[in-house]
Amino acid sequence: MRKTGKQVGQQTEYEARFQAGYPAGYEVWQHPWQRLEVETFPLLVRGGPTIGVRWHPGNVQGTFNILGLFFNKGTRPAGLGLAPGQGSWLDRGMSDNEPDILQQNVPANVTSAPWFIDLRSPNKYWTFYVFNTGQGVLRITRAHPGRRID
Repeated sequence: MRKTGKQVGQQTEYEARFQAGYPAGYEVWQHPWQRLEVETFPLLVRGGPTIGVRWHPGNVQGTFNILGLFFNKGTRPAGLGLAPGQGSWLDRGMSDNEPDILQQNVPANVTSAPWFIDLRSPNKYWTFYVFNTGQGVLRITRAHPGRRID
């Protein structure tokens, strides 16, 4: 099941925000798969049926792709438990004004990531190191399989 959100033209609100997050990031990131020198923060995401994943070309030249993850915001720190499909910061819950979309820029030949499959299961967790682009998405700089925090 994929988040649908309200319709904006032919796209859902989530799809529009997902694609809108690209332009500002590209101004800074001439080679999108390279790491930016920005402070990142760990976000733990638990898999589940409400997680949505997709990819699309990052530009018209097709020189890179954008992977996206859509999740439900956790209202408590990740250590206090995440429901299936939720993501949250390790030290606090997510606020209303923080994005619930993660994006990762990858080379043009990449159209998936290990977390695309893993996060279908509520028994799987991934930790994403992200920063807020200010454009409605959290940009992933690195990720690894996570674990439940008790």
